[in-house]
Order: sequence, then C-alpha cells, then structure tokens
Amino acid sequence: MKWGKGNEIIKVVMATMLSIGLFSVAFVGANHIVFAVACNQVETLPRLEAIRDTSVAEVRPLENYQRPTIFVYEESPNFYVKSANALSPQEAAELGAQYIWEVFGESIDGKKVEMFYSGHPSQTRAYWHGSVADSSVARENVSQEAIFRFTLDAVTGERLGINKDFDQQWDGIQKEPLEKPQETQSQMDEYAQIAAEYAQRHFNQSTVTSAIFSYDAYAPVIRPNGKIAFDVRLLIFTVSDQTGRDAEVAISAETKELFSIDTTYDDLVPGFNAETGEGVG
Repeated sequence: MKWGKGNEIIKVVMATMLSIGLFSVAFVGANHIVFAVACNQVETLPRLEAIRDTSVAEVRPLENYQRPTIFVYEESPNFYVKSANALSPQEAAELGAQYIWEVFGESIDGKKVEMFYSGHPSQTRAYWHGSVADSSVARENVSQEAIFRFTLDAVTGERLGINKDFDQQWDGIQKEPLEKPQETQSQMDEYAQIAAEYAQRHFNQSTVTSAIFSYDAYAPVIRPNGKIAFDVRLLIFTVSDQTGRDAEVAISAETKELFSIDTTYDDLVPGFNAETGEGVG
C-alpha cells in the first residue's frame, strides 16, 4: 500500500528541501527520502510494536576530538539577508566538524567546507548548511561532490540534520523492481535501537527516550555502470529525547548504517502562504 497522505508529502518535501538550501543557486539535489516520498516510492510496513522508554546513555561531548584544519568558503546568500546574530561561516563550520565527529566518528581535517546561509520566510528560523568535500575537489564543485552535509540553527548552532555521501544526480532515475522483505519484531527492535543510538549522538546533551518506526523508502544510488537504481532500502524512525524534541532517523536496512538525521520538518511556519509570504495560526 502506498503512503498517500498528499498534504503530509508536500509538508515533508517543503521542509527538507528548504533545510538543505533549495533556494541556493548552487543547489543541485534534495534529500533522497523526500524524493522517494514525492515520487510515491514510499510504502508502509505492517505496524509493529515500537520501542519505547529506550535507555541510551548521554554521549560525552568531543571525546578524543581534535580540532581539524578546514578550508571554509561561504556561498553567496543571494536571496537572504543574514541575521546580525548569526554565527560566522567559520564558527558554523567548526560546529559542523564536531557534529560529524560525534555522529560518524570521522575527522574532516584538511577538507573543504562550503557554508550556505538560508532564512526563508516559510521557516521559523534561519540555517547554516554545510557541505564537506575532499581537498582535491574544486571549490565550485564542493556542494555537488560533498561527502558530508549538515544543517545548524544559524544563531544558536543547534544541530538540525546530517547525512553522509549521498548522490545528487537525478537524470534518468528509474525504480528497480524489488521484492519487499518483511522484518520480524526482533529485527525491528534492533533497527530501532540503532536509530536511537545515532539520535543520541545527534542530541548529545539530552537523553533519548523512544524510537518509533514511521515508514520505509528506497533511496537511489549510482551503480558502477553509471545507472541509477532504487536499491538502498531505508527504515525511518521518529526518535524523541527527554525534552520533547523529535528526529527523523533513516537507517539502511541492509547495512544498518545511518543514512540521515533530520529535525527541520517542524520548522515550517503554520499556514505559510507562498504568495503573500505570511503565515497563519
């Protein structure tokens, strides 16, 4: 059965595309989960009992972390007037380096980091979006060849989303016919625990309290022959912490690795009108 809530699809598409800088002239893609939803490639699984009262210890901040040497560039805002209270691109990039270290355990020492500021009126806050690429990548190609991406609150530096090494090439995407597997309760419990542990690294200073399965999706990847196929199946969980914050965590069903974390879907201005630029409610 297809996931057919049209209004919710639009809301998720709008929130996630905005969260990674859709209005940047340098932007060339969007979150693969959102693409799958928009193209009706999201399907439901039989509803399974969710993991609740998940016990995950708080992560110690910056354990074994060494401040990396990074080369930071700012993409011109073009559409946005930056807040006077916003973090500098360098400050945001350094917070992003810490974020990547704590979620993935990887240093970005020697990497290029392109920062893009966005403050669209449909969002309740402004963002810093970071794209991280190898030092060999030309500056103008950093956003297209990013190995990490992250989103922060532009003023407070709060962590809002992160993902690792996903393709942004859209031309010629075709869905691969796949036989949909059915997970057991114990398997879903394991996936939920993995999602909770990744979310704990994201939240860091608070404690994860629950991880609830939401839906699954297929993400497109580029195969060695150059063809794009929907053959990476993702399980998406809503993970909450003790403060009431939620994070949407996507886990690879095959490798059990993190695909992405996103929290910006709640940042839309209620009833935003694209024509007037105003919200209601």
